[in-house]
Amino acid sequence: GESWVNEYKSYLSLNMLETLNEVTKSFTTVWGILGLVFIFAPAALTFHEFTAFRMNHYALNGNEMGCKSNVVNYEARALNANVVTRRCVLMNMAEISVDRVQELISKKAGSLLISIPKNRSLSKEEIENWNQIEEVLMEEAIETSVFFTYEHPQLDTIFEEVRVSLNSDHAPTATAALGNVFHSNGYQIVGYASPPVPVKQSSVYTIQGRLSTRQTNPTIVIVAGFDSYGISPHLAKSSNSNGSGVVALLEMARLLSKIYTGTDTTPSYDIVFLLTGASHVNYISTKTWLDKQLSSDTAEGVILSEAEFVICLDSIGKEGLNFHVSKLPKQDSVGHKVIQAIQTAVESLYPNVTQARFR
Repeated sequence: GESWVNEYKSYLSLNMLETLNEVTKSFTTVWGILGLVFIFAPAALTFHEFTAFRMNHYALNGNEMGCKSNVVNYEARALNANVVTRRCVLMNMAEISVDRVQELISKKAGSLLISIPKNRSLSKEEIENWNQIEEVLMEEAIETSVFFTYEHPQLDTIFEEVRVSLNSDHAPTATAALGNVFHSNGYQIVGYASPPVPVKQSSVYTIQGRLSTRQTNPTIVIVAGFDSYGISPHLAKSSNSNGSGVVALLEMARLLSKIYTGTDTTPSYDIVFLLTGASHVNYISTKTWLDKQLSSDTAEGVILSEAEFVICLDSIGKEGLNFHVSKLPKQDSVGHKVIQAIQTAVESLYPNVTQARFR
């Protein structure tokens, strides 16, 4: 509105910019899951919208963890800015580090807006670096609000302008700093959102299936978690963890069902297939499901009490396949037979592999 423009002119006047006769504005909006975020600059009147996602906020044993704040109303700063207190620091995933994130939090940065790639895969180094950052952010309560947004040409332009033009923090003299203000676009990030409300109750689902014969056979249990977990709920997507395990379990069920429905085959084992939720939250659904099944007199409870071997399929889509066991299986046990079968399959399908390692 006009009153706001006049107020902004007064602000510029207080900063000794009386020589500016007319001041126009450029507004850039960032639409977040938790509200509308605005970015504005002294240029032509324009609007741009971006989707942003807030970092997780959760309670662990009664203690708040993760991002406690959802407030965004700060002047934008680049990652290398000297002054970050009560500022919104803009950065992309490729340039951040654990040390710098910890420094920004310790200096009481108001907010972090992190741009993440949408149409390209992360390198191994980027994944390892981000895993460390995610661990640091998620294992303590953070007063700084943290949001994520996907890379976008317009947003990249804003990031670059803030990085290059708004460097008065690093100017060698006061005159140079004032010149930077004259010839640059200043951006303010403003978010409007309702206060976050804790989820009192949530449903966690477990899906089970069973292949069995009419005989009393020992049981093999095949398990895969069907959910993913990440620093922000909307961004928790992974074809490897654990889409790969889910696909493998469903394909195994499809293939093995032909053996159990065939008239010329008599399987020696019953097989239970289990898809579990919340596997990244201390295996809550798996524990609940086991307690219910083992305490019941149903057929499933009886079968599980006779389980001889359990195999969990998790993150098997990446390069290299590892077989982890709690302890080396005894000779002729079910576990030993499974390992032998895998070794035989590797030798048959991949003759160039000279050695399969199991640990």
